[in-house]
Amino acid sequence: MSVTLLVVMAGALVLPGPPARSAANQYLNESFESAPSEWTDGWFDAAVGSRNRFSSISGGVDGDALRVSIPAGSHFGSAAHYRFGDNGQAEPDELYYRYFVRFPESFVNHGKGKLPGPAGMYSSSGRNGIKPSDGNPGWSARMQFAPTYTSRDSSYTQLGFYVYHRDQANSVGDSWDWDPQTAALRHGDWYCVEGRVKMNTPGVKDGVLEGWVDEQLAFHRSDLRFRGTSDGGIDVKSFWFDVYYGGNDPAPGSLAIDFDSLVLGDDRIGCGDVASRFKDTAGNAHADSIGRLAHAGITYGCNPPTNDRFCPNNVVTRGQMSAFLTRALDLPPASKDYFDDDTGSVFESTINSLAESEITLGCNPPTNDAFCPDRTVTRGQMAAFLVRALDLPPGDSDRFIDDDGTVFEDVIDRLAHAGITRGCNPPTNDRYCPHNPVTRAQMATFLSRALDLPSPPSAPGPEVPAVPEGFDAVVPVGWSIQAVANQAPPGARILLESGTHLRQSVEPRAGQQFVGGPATVLDGQGDVFSAFSGSAADVVVENVELTGYSGALRITGNRWTVADVVIRGNAYAAEIRGDAATIVDSSISDHRETAIVIEGAANTAVRSSEISFSNQDELTTFAAAIRIIDSADTVIEGSHIHDNHGFGIWNEGASTDTVISDNVIENSARSGIAHDDAYGVLIESNVLSGNGLNTASALSLRSAILVHGPDATVRANTILNNPASITARDHSASIGAPGPLGPYVPIRLTVVDNTTIGSGRLTGNMTSSQAASAVIDRNSYQTSEDRPFVWVGAAYDWSGWQGLGFDLNGSLTPG
Repeated sequence: MSVTLLVVMAGALVLPGPPARSAANQYLNESFESAPSEWTDGWFDAAVGSRNRFSSISGGVDGDALRVSIPAGSHFGSAAHYRFGDNGQAEPDELYYRYFVRFPESFVNHGKGKLPGPAGMYSSSGRNGIKPSDGNPGWSARMQFAPTYTSRDSSYTQLGFYVYHRDQANSVGDSWDWDPQTAALRHGDWYCVEGRVKMNTPGVKDGVLEGWVDEQLAFHRSDLRFRGTSDGGIDVKSFWFDVYYGGNDPAPGSLAIDFDSLVLGDDRIGCGDVASRFKDTAGNAHADSIGRLAHAGITYGCNPPTNDRFCPNNVVTRGQMSAFLTRALDLPPASKDYFDDDTGSVFESTINSLAESEITLGCNPPTNDAFCPDRTVTRGQMAAFLVRALDLPPGDSDRFIDDDGTVFEDVIDRLAHAGITRGCNPPTNDRYCPHNPVTRAQMATFLSRALDLPSPPSAPGPEVPAVPEGFDAVVPVGWSIQAVANQAPPGARILLESGTHLRQSVEPRAGQQFVGGPATVLDGQGDVFSAFSGSAADVVVENVELTGYSGALRITGNRWTVADVVIRGNAYAAEIRGDAATIVDSSISDHRETAIVIEGAANTAVRSSEISFSNQDELTTFAAAIRIIDSADTVIEGSHIHDNHGFGIWNEGASTDTVISDNVIENSARSGIAHDDAYGVLIESNVLSGNGLNTASALSLRSAILVHGPDATVRANTILNNPASITARDHSASIGAPGPLGPYVPIRLTVVDNTTIGSGRLTGNMTSSQAASAVIDRNSYQTSEDRPFVWVGAAYDWSGWQGLGFDLNGSLTPG
């Protein structure tokens, strides 16, 4: 196994390659070489019987393996727990695990089921349809198998997680599929599966769950609550070796799943040297020879163009053998056509090369004008091919008892004398089985020994990139950004190299800066929850594009800066709950829900950015480009907010002292700006044009500016061609009623120095007591309406409007 090293060059931090591949501390390393009754010693609830149907099988990834069987009419295959405390180990707060899994070729996937994974079951919850709670704490994060939902056929099974956690919607656990391109496993092949669980801060949604297949990230979430506020003692209690079919209904048919090489540790474990080029050769006795053959270019695989399978048990035809030998011996093209029965065969040229080199004489002596390319090669014929090809000397003895009197006895003895064959019945090996067909795996060993082929060299370590001046670390495409962040110190400036970084999710350390090169993209591919998240402070994300995530940014730390970033095509762009976050000079577009949610934060700023085309799927009735909830001192400034399916900016809840200034807000489905049951807003120097496009909404929800909360100043805005210009409505609660910031007070509305052109009415739908404190002056209006002002239920023309004491220093222009 390789180990990621930390390399310091000229003061810069360089991290060569993917995450570390050997656990610093291994809690368990179980190879399943011993009988089930032996390896289960030290496991809880592991007695072999109706709940644990274990059996040892040969042909594992490395030696023997474990088969778990579920008979028809049952749920249980296994239910054993490796409990850390029972084995004298502290229950970890974070666990990595690795095992190899194979769904046999005969596997029929009737439905969903559970696979081994970690758990913390300290009560009756976390299983059996019992939702975790404060009084009944617990969790589990087993893996899951299910039929694929892609275009793959029934010879594939899909992996996922089946998770009991605090925020599940129902009593049963949540099912989350892994990336189907990575985690749809072909039946009959071994796969290396890794997982990681990290406990959340008690009560905080920052728990982590990850999964890999053959070292490719297939799942990541970092927003989970496994334990509540008072659950500090809830950790990873056990690794649950659970193989279970379905929920309520038992398995309609028998199932079997194979496992090998289980490791539990406190760091990434990786797949080691057993992750071979071909997916169907792990555990095969000839795997080493197959690897040598592939490295020499003598075989490419059996399933072009993918060629990730070798088909070791398939028999070899004479035509295929001609191709193997021609490549192995580098034979030249032939000068003529030697046989009548290979015309049109893909092997015609290699057959002729074999004949011209006198390695084959044909299959129909004495004429020998036919080669029989589709006929199976026997072990005796294989000996003849190799002896002629290599001109092997006579043998010194009769090695085998089953070749006496055959035409191949002499060549078989020559082959044995040269050490190319050892026999067919180990360990005795006094038989050669000359009439048995040669399999592709056996052929690999024959050729590997005959040609003395070298082993493939170890895979070279990744090239260490140079770190540009001004940076502390660099992340090439294909590396784990999280791994670099983990090993880089707080405050490190990290360069994300140009290109598309797939399925990355990063929880930065304090002060870390992530800067993209030209055209750097992080693509979650529709299945990863967030690109950057976490509670670290002073993080910078700069000059990258984030796409394909549920929520590209989930900011709970303070003082984040997001600068010159393109965020497009996610469910939402940013969820901000930390204080003093800034988004500046960024383009945020094409989101299925509200683009930016600012909730419970202070001193957040969005400046000089473009926010457009949010809530494209209209997943919520009320949405916005920017939604501000229960937040203080938010500033939205100098931005272009347009073509959003909902409000442009929606300021609500117990939000205080919001400033919305110098923005261009246009073509919103509802109001350009909505100050809704919030406290204290300054709306100044904005241009609001063409908002209120949703004709099904009430007119008040289509006005350029909607004021529905106390203490609003609307000053020096330009309002162009909206169905209504400014609407002020009663605060929802009764005056004097308790609110989040004290008793509700009458609305304090100031509307001054605004210019309204071609827009509809200015409306005050308020009681006279709430309307009495309004200050409306120095505004200019251009309108064709005779009575464009509505106040406390009555409509007014210009003179009537001024008669109410409003706009005594204002102006109205007809038209």
